This record gives sequence, structure tokens and C-alpha cells, in this order.
Amino acid sequence: MIAFLVILLMIMSVQVAWADESPPPEQPLVAVEAEKAYAEKKYDEALKLFKDAPNVAHRHYGIGLCYEMLSKPDKAEGEYKLAIEEDPVHYMAMENLAALYERNPRTIPQAIKLYSRALAVDPRPEWRTNLAVWIKMLKSRSRKPETYAVGSFRKATEAAENGRIAEALAMYTRSISLDSDMYQAYFARGRLRLDSGDVNRAIDDFMRVSELSPKFRGAFVQLALAWEQAGEDGKALEYLQRAHENDPKDAEALYQLGRFQQKAGNFEAALEHYSKAMTLHHKPRLKRLILEQLSAAPREIKKKINRNQVRDR
Repeated sequence: MIAFLVILLMIMSVQVAWADESPPPEQPLVAVEAEKAYAEKKYDEALKLFKDAPNVAHRHYGIGLCYEMLSKPDKAEGEYKLAIEEDPVHYMAMENLAALYERNPRTIPQAIKLYSRALAVDPRPEWRTNLAVWIKMLKSRSRKPETYAVGSFRKATEAAENGRIAEALAMYTRSISLDSDMYQAYFARGRLRLDSGDVNRAIDDFMRVSELSPKFRGAFVQLALAWEQAGEDGKALEYLQRAHENDPKDAEALYQLGRFQQKAGNFEAALEHYSKAMTLHHKPRLKRLILEQLSAAPREIKKKINRNQVRDR
């Protein structure tokens, strides 16, 4: 939101700078007419007039503004550079050129330098405040992902989605090393470890999630699945019940509770949990899993679930 407001202020200042301020008395008539045309959004006309402006820096700056408004950023960039070459303290040209640079991740460092130069000479208090905030935000964006926790987490998630599991595990671990309270990284790493059969360390990760964020949906369910994989069904059921108590509308927890009841031969209890899960908003995957479980249920249970489904319609 801060970034949006800064950009909005920049755009507004470009459009109204000459509309709200009278030009200095000594300013040549051609420059006055150029600024008037620009303020009236007659950019083609303003462009022609600025080309005859006697002040070289002012000329290039004005031409750059017109090119930018005519959606010709490359030409605008060249004009802003010429304005700065002619007048090294032309802060408005610096700010507009920086705004162009920040659109490309590769030129963000150049944008930061220009904004910093402008900050040193821009006399407008409100702009000095905006520039300081924007410089700080751009510096954060230009940092390498592996140097901070959230960046490492995002990089790990991208690696996991593309099947680079070893890299994902390493980056989740790095995220945790940079922020020991990053429970999302513990959770994601725990799921990868569980999928790869590293059950004990997955349990450690999920336990850490439950400590850092007791209300985090899914932590207790994953703990239950990990304990089940470790052969501890009693502990698994305990954590599923905690998951249900923590969030009675967690369809995943209800499904897993039903599956455990069915596994123990308690088909009536399983049906109750499945039915509740099916009435909640859930992904198609969960519905498919429930139907797969029911395919193994006795005939009388199938009849009951079919009757429930008809009644729900």
C-alpha cells in the first residue's frame, strides 16, 4: 500500500506540477506554452514546444515527460539522462528516471542510487519523506532471497513445486536459521520429510509448528499422519482429536477421523465424520478420498451415505 501511494504521488506530481505553479517571470514564452500544453494533456503539442525551450536541462526534462506520457519509456529515459548530465542536481529528472528503472528488477540498484541522489537535493518535505520510504522498500526488494527468511521460504517453495526436493529442504532450513519463529517453514519442511519417509524429523517439525502457532490449521493433522506412519495409531488419533477440537470445521481433520474410525471397524462413527466433512467447503480431492474410503465400507453403510447425499440436495 505504501508503494502504491508513493507511485500515485509521483504520477500526480508529474501531471500537476506546472498546472498549480506559475512559471518564473523570466521564463521564456515557449517554455510557458509547453508547460501549459502539458498540463492540459496535449502531449504531442507540448513535445514540439519543449524542443524549442532554451534551457537545455529543462528542455530534456520536459521532452522526457511527454515521451513517458506517450508510452515511449525508452525515449523518456534518454531525455532524463540528458537533463541530469546538463544539470546534476535536477532532482525531478532523477526521480522520474528512477521510477522507470524500478520497473525492471535488474535496474533496481540504479533506481535506488537515483532516488538517494534526489533525496539529497529535493527541497520538498513531503517528497523527502516519500523518497526515504521508497528507498528502504526498494533495498528490501533487491536483497538476494537467501539472505532473509521470507525470501528463503519462497525460494524453497518454488524448488519444491518443481521437484527439487533437496534444494527445497536446504532452503527451508535456511529460512528457519534466519528466523527461528518461521513456523511456515517448519510445516513445509515437515511435509517434505514425511513424504520422503523421514518420519522422526517430520514429527519434530510438526511439533515445533504446534508450539509456535497452536491454532495453525493442519499442524495437528500432519502430526497425526506422521505418528500413523511411525506405527503409533494411538498418538495419531489423539492428535486428530486435538485438530478437530482446535477447528471443528476442518474438513481434513474430519476426513482423517472418519478414516481412523473405519480402520478400527467403527463404520457408523466413520460415516458421521465423513458426512460432516462432505457438508463443509472442501476441495474435490477430499471428496474423492472420502468416496474411495466408502467403496470399502459394508453395503449398509453405503446405503446410508447415499441417502444422506440425496437428503442434502
